[in-house]
Amino acid sequence: MLWAPQWRPEQKDVPKREVAAETGLKDFLQTSGCFKTFALRHLPSLTPAEVGAEVATAHSRFNKMVLITLKELGPIIKLRPSFALADGGTELLL
Repeated sequence: MLWAPQWRPEQKDVPKREVAAETGLKDFLQTSGCFKTFALRHLPSLTPAEVGAEVATAHSRFNKMVLITLKELGPIIKLRPSFALADGGTELLL
């Protein structure tokens, strides 16, 4: 699995968001059961040149490749008129 961020220009806390994204992706790959074996690689971008270079270093160890562009990763806070005044979560835009 190759992933790269595509943050908006004014994105805050980029290093923290990238650590969170990589942690979440690793957790998914380890626990989902979707892949028998996997490798996770963070690239600066998913341009054909970057992807081609990474494929060349894989030496045909894998027969499938998943490319993910991460565009948004951040908290969502919803205010509600109930006993639970705030409800939150994490938004992930791929």
